[in-house]
Order: sequence, then C-alpha cells, then structure tokens
Amino acid sequence: LLFASYFPTYNRKRFVFYRPWISRFEFIGVVNENSAAFLRERLPSTRIEVVGDPRIERVQQRRQMQKKPPYWMPFFQPGKQVFVCASIWPIDFRALQEGLKLFLDKGGRILLVPHEPKDSFVDELVRWGNAQRKPFCRWSDFLCNPDDRSHLVVDRVGTLAELYCIASFVFVGGSFKGRVHNVLEPAAFSKPVFFGPNTRTCAEGAAALIASGGGFRITGSADLAEAAAALLLDADKRNRAGAYALAALTSLRGGAAKTIAAL
Repeated sequence: LLFASYFPTYNRKRFVFYRPWISRFEFIGVVNENSAAFLRERLPSTRIEVVGDPRIERVQQRRQMQKKPPYWMPFFQPGKQVFVCASIWPIDFRALQEGLKLFLDKGGRILLVPHEPKDSFVDELVRWGNAQRKPFCRWSDFLCNPDDRSHLVVDRVGTLAELYCIASFVFVGGSFKGRVHNVLEPAAFSKPVFFGPNTRTCAEGAAALIASGGGFRITGSADLAEAAAALLLDADKRNRAGAYALAALTSLRGGAAKTIAAL
C-alpha cells in the first residue's frame, strides 16, 4: 500500500524509473485527482484512489499543541505589525530586500528566519539590518536580553510555530529557490501568507490560499511592498485575509480520515 503520493506534472518524465517498483503496489492513495488520472492510465490493474494529504491535519495539530504563549510574548506589542520571513534562503532575501526596507520605514518589526541558520547567512542579515540604521540582533541574544523594538534574525531551528503566533503576516521561503516550504503552516494561525513564484512543491495549498484571498503570490520586492503595505495599513483587511487563509486550510482537511478508511 502507498499513501499520500503525488505525481506532479513537472516530474512525470521520471516515471519510467519508478515503474518497475510502483507496479508492485496493490493500492495507491494519491493527494489529488490529477495524480490519480495519470496513474490510472499507466497502471490500469492497480487500485488507485484520491485520499488527500494527511499533512493538513498535522499542520492543524501543531497549532493546537500551542497551549500557552511563550514567555517573550509581552515584548511584541499588539499594535505593532510583525512581518515573519520564514525559512528563507539567500535568494529569497535578495528578492525581498527593497520590500523589507519599505516595511521598516513604515514602522513594522521584522523577523528573518533562515531555513539553514548558518553563521555566515545570519551575520549577513544582521549587517544588512544595521546598515538600514535599525536595531537588528540575533534571536539568541534577544532571549538573553529581550526588548520591544529590535528586529530579529533567528539563529536556531524549531521556533517557527511560536513565531507565527506573533506574526501579522508571513512570507514563506524557498519560493524563489524552486522548492517552497509549507505555505499552510502560517494559515493554521490565521495569518495572511506571501510566497514567491515557485510553489509547485506545495501547489494545492498555494492555489487554495490564493483562491480564498488569504494567500498572495509575489514576483519580487515591488509586489511585496504593494501587497504588504495594503495589509499593514488596513487592520480589517489583514484580519479578513487571515481568516480566509484558515478557511482555505480547513477546506483541504480529510486526508487523514480517508487514509484510515482505506486502510
């Protein structure tokens, strides 16, 4: 049995390498109808069903596990907008720089979260921030001496779920690199979600967010500046976008139950 399988259009030329093994499965549960149609044509004797993606329930479960706010929560003022750039790579940062400058000028607070918090990249981000004449520091330093004004560069892993709690909106990285990270995790916290042009590794989630009005695809700093400024200045619009993002996530649920039923 195979579950949660996905055969995207861009990767189908490699199917010839999978065929000797995948034909041995008696049942294949796929995440969408497009993948099912592709496999039914090539594996007519195999039972193939659309069962959805059980990762959706996992995303919501992580949100539900946040029982109490972190101790540093009071250092983020409710009235000050916080922009979390999650799991970013250097190419993402280069694409966002001008938009981030505008956000700084508008008085917002920025948290930059590298996907790989290597010292070289963390130091580069801190230097860039200080060059904007704004107080930037490492997350580890902030935890030792927290304040309510510093912009932060996160230099450790495993903090994103907590940071989504304080975000006003989120950019999900990898989307300028070619493999976007999970765009639905911020949606579980009712946050508007920005991502770049490359979302094929999370295509259904990105499409659902855009269709709902809770997700925004950007191609560079100009798009980011325009879209973020609109949400920054309009609390009602920002709250609606967050609610739409959560609704989009909820609409994709059901994969876990269908997987269990098939088993």
